[in-house]
Amino acid sequence: MSEKVKKPFYKRKLVWAVAIIVILIIGASTGQESNQATETTKSTDSKADTQQESKKTEEKPRLTLDDGWSIDTSNPYMTQVVGYVSNNSDKSIDGYIQITFSALDAEGANVGDCLANANTVDANGKWKFEATCSGSDIKDVRFKEITGF
Repeated sequence: MSEKVKKPFYKRKLVWAVAIIVILIIGASTGQESNQATETTKSTDSKADTQQESKKTEEKPRLTLDDGWSIDTSNPYMTQVVGYVSNNSDKSIDGYIQITFSALDAEGANVGDCLANANTVDANGKWKFEATCSGSDIKDVRFKEITGF
């Protein structure tokens, strides 16, 4: 009768195959955790980018109407809006700037426009405007827009 000699435990193929599979599973799960950390960093970075973009959009526009503008009705033949526009940039404007207001009657209906324009405003400078209004019976004005290039 021939007796089969049993191989020691560590020499069996099945044991090695299971050990390799376990090592691969552990390695794969560690790699996934590393990828998750990378993805978290990426999402945090994208949130920071979004916050920086929103800060950029919160910055003042290049041209802004300063507080304190007023309606001048001292001349019986015309109405004017007087005030200041600020250039909030480090670059001068050497093209064209225009400010527009809507002229309103006592009921709030639009009866015309008030316009002023200039060709230059220094970097971080101010433009003192006097917008002349078209229309009659003007009781109030509403700021419309500032354009410049």
